[in-house]
Amino acid sequence: MWWSCLGTSDAPEPAGRAEEPNRLNLIQLRAALTPAVGLVDQDAQAVGEEPNLRAYARTVRDARVLYFSDSYKSVAAQLPGLLRDAARAVAHYDSGEEHRQALLARAEALRLAGTYLTQVRQYDIAYAALRGAITDAREGGDLLAAGSGVGCMCWLLVR
Repeated sequence: MWWSCLGTSDAPEPAGRAEEPNRLNLIQLRAALTPAVGLVDQDAQAVGEEPNLRAYARTVRDARVLYFSDSYKSVAAQLPGLLRDAARAVAHYDSGEEHRQALLARAEALRLAGTYLTQVRQYDIAYAALRGAITDAREGGDLLAAGSGVGCMCWLLVR
């Protein structure tokens, strides 16, 4: 038929059960990256004591070390909490230098999440994480961090 030359394909096949264990194991990380949207901003309501951005940045760096030492189970366990803490810090500091630092800390956590998720072939939420990392780094004025996120995005798109 003439439309076959357009490069269209049949409808995609349903996802098999092979990926279900990863999807179930990562449910908390998926919820942290793609929270349900409601009428009230939950992060803004959950702001309590002042976040310690230095301690948070150190925790993200430690998680990065775990990633590069192939301790994926530990990284997966830490990421949901790291991402929720980052969202609370960004909500707590809504302007000024602290807001910029919170954005950059969240960008680093999102980049780590995106890299990890690409490694374990969870490409849909890896894209969401890396998109957020690039956006936060740009908004925080750190083009090097944004460029690093773009590099990770390229790796994701090649995979």
